[in-house]
Amino acid sequence: MNQGMKIIKEVAQVADRNDFYARAKKLGEIASRAFGERHRSQMTSLENIANSTLKVTDVLDFIKKQFAKSERNEDWRKEDFGNKLKRYIE
Repeated sequence: MNQGMKIIKEVAQVADRNDFYARAKKLGEIASRAFGERHRSQMTSLENIANSTLKVTDVLDFIKKQFAKSERNEDWRKEDFGNKLKRYIE
């Protein structure tokens, strides 16, 4: 089985847990409030990294970098979105 198929299989196993989608939906709602329409590019950049890498650390590094660059209570720091997303992925 190639690397891509292994990743898909592992993600599917985690996604089968009952709380996975509820937690993901809650994070999506926080992201919507934090970024709104004016910073949609932040989520697009995160999606691009997540879709183009095989290493979770690349995604986590992006989140940490964006969180560090954000002003207090804005974007990645609003409602502690960056930290919540990081913990969710970990």
